[in-house]
Amino acid sequence: MARIAVHGAFTLSPYPWEGFDFEFFSYGWVGPVTTRYRSNKAGKKLAQIIHPEDTLIGFSNGALVIWEALEEGAHPKNVILIQPALATNTEFPEGPNYFCLYNKDDWAVQAARIFR
Repeated sequence: MARIAVHGAFTLSPYPWEGFDFEFFSYGWVGPVTTRYRSNKAGKKLAQIIHPEDTLIGFSNGALVIWEALEEGAHPKNVILIQPALATNTEFPEGPNYFCLYNKDDWAVQAARIFR
């Protein structure tokens, strides 16, 4: 079983994940204008490496990348989302076990709404 960590839009290093037993999936820096396109492209790449026993952990925009991978047909065992940068009505496919940690007052996620 692999645990795959996916960073947020402005996070390029595996720093938050150092010391943990994770594979770090990096899709590079994305800005407000390129987020949707780059996240879709990254999700397609991520979907190609996911196995049924894997656990995906996405922080912020990493949650969008994971969602894109799921839309591509990826079937991990578990999905953990930390402060996901997703619309509140985002629907996820059945199958994986989901766990979401969030703070409804996070200013970065609130500010990103203007770029939807």
